[in-house]
Amino acid sequence: KTVASKVAKLRPEYYIRIVEDNPLNKENLPDIAEEKILSRFQATEGLKSIVETGILRNQNYLISAAPATAKEGCLRCHGKPESAPKEIISQSGSDSGFGFKVGSVVGASVVGVPVADLNALVLERSIIIASVLTVLFGLLFLSINRLVKVSIIKPLLFISDAAKSVSRGNITKSMKLGRNDEIGELAYSFELMRRSLIAIIKKLRNTRK
Repeated sequence: KTVASKVAKLRPEYYIRIVEDNPLNKENLPDIAEEKILSRFQATEGLKSIVETGILRNQNYLISAAPATAKEGCLRCHGKPESAPKEIISQSGSDSGFGFKVGSVVGASVVGVPVADLNALVLERSIIIASVLTVLFGLLFLSINRLVKVSIIKPLLFISDAAKSVSRGNITKSMKLGRNDEIGELAYSFELMRRSLIAIIKKLRNTRK
């Protein structure tokens, strides 16, 4: 009760109530909507919680409710009126709040979050997630782009420049890349061709001499 009142002061737009159909404090009597929730707990054995959207006091809420069951210690104040402390009787009377049975559902805590606030929160979180994903995909794209340039485009441009040099008669530029993949094999093939040209030119020169 104390926690509920403090939360209600801090966040008045939220709905928080402790309700009982046989309370000592008449303020805890449920209204029609709360009575339906409490009745479901009392009618369904083992029901631990209810989470759903619904109307409470003419407003749409996401409702989370949990049952309150009577325990052995509760009977000290809620057992028989004649056994209850005198201060309880003097404050609340003896016509309500008694006759509890251990294990029975005697009340429920009902918490409601306005659906409008929930939708706004979902939208805010969605925007944050979308922004984070956009940044991550952007970084991923830049990383892949850099990787492609370094590992594929740059070596191919090197081979292309070396092949152009050979076509212009410059056969001194080595085409070794020191790689063991397909691009490395391509560069090695060009390197073999360059060496073959050098060997052929040397033979031609020796023949002329």
